[in-house]
Amino acid sequence: MPSKLSVHLSGYPNKTFDILEKMQPSVVKVFNQNSEMNIDEIRRRCSALIIYREFVDVDYHQPADVFYAKMKPSLDKLRGRGIIFEGLNEPVTNSIDDSKMLNAWYVRYAQIMHAEGEKVAGFSWSTGNPTPAKWDSILPYVVDAAAAVDVHAFHEYYSTFGGQRDWGITARLKRHCRRTRANPSSSRNVVWTTTGSRMAGTSVGFR
Repeated sequence: MPSKLSVHLSGYPNKTFDILEKMQPSVVKVFNQNSEMNIDEIRRRCSALIIYREFVDVDYHQPADVFYAKMKPSLDKLRGRGIIFEGLNEPVTNSIDDSKMLNAWYVRYAQIMHAEGEKVAGFSWSTGNPTPAKWDSILPYVVDAAAAVDVHAFHEYYSTFGGQRDWGITARLKRHCRRTRANPSSSRNVVWTTTGSRMAGTSVGFR
């Protein structure tokens, strides 16, 4: 039976696959490691949902087609393996217009990846990004994106500094989706791809 833990892999140190087999995590996030053989070995050792993130030096001010073109070599290696592909990591918006651009970016990215037969995740935000003070200038304007992607992926930390101890963005986003869209499926399942705690600027705990 899968555990509730998730594992974040940015490499494959010694005994990685043995540990995955013993842990049976629910989620394995793979960062920038596009070996199809290693992905297949993860599949062989555990039944985790695999989230893949490719580092691409592109943000939502550039077309999603540019992001896709840069990550396509990895997609060609990993396609057909039931992976969920993240898009942008930690996008920062500073205005309603930015939020609308981010919304359009994810809608287009989902269209591209779905045409390839693959699934996508958005929005890869962390605790404190965006801050609660910015939610009202973001969440009402990204509901189309929230409906277009297959899952909502977030990173959650318990912070001992800065007063950020309770992150309710997922519930708020779901409320906006239900309020503004007739289709209740626009409120997607949530996947926590990274969890831990942050103390004085450092991150500790399980990842």
